[in-house]
Amino acid sequence: MISTDIILAGNSTHKNVDHLMVELQKKRINNEIQDTLIFVEHPEIVTIGRRGMLDNIQAPDGFASSSVDRGGGLTWHGPGQLVGYPIL
Repeated sequence: MISTDIILAGNSTHKNVDHLMVELQKKRINNEIQDTLIFVEHPEIVTIGRRGMLDNIQAPDGFASSSVDRGGGLTWHGPGQLVGYPIL
C-alpha cells in the first residue's frame, strides 16, 4: 500500500509555501518522509518561472510577483484557486 501525507495549508503566501517545499524536498530525497501533497490557496500573485518573460508585461500597482526556480512561464495564483504541490 502506498501512503501519502497531505498538508492542508489553508491560505498562505507563495513565499512561505516555497520554503516549505524546499525543506520537504530535502527530507524526501533523504527518505526521511513519504510522498507528500500540499494543498493551498495563495493571495493574488504571479509567479515567474525560468521560461517566463516580462518584456511586455507590467503588473498593476500593488500586484505581487515572485521569481521561482522551477520551469514554466507566468502563472497566476489567487483567492478561490486550490493549488496542489506534489513532493514525490
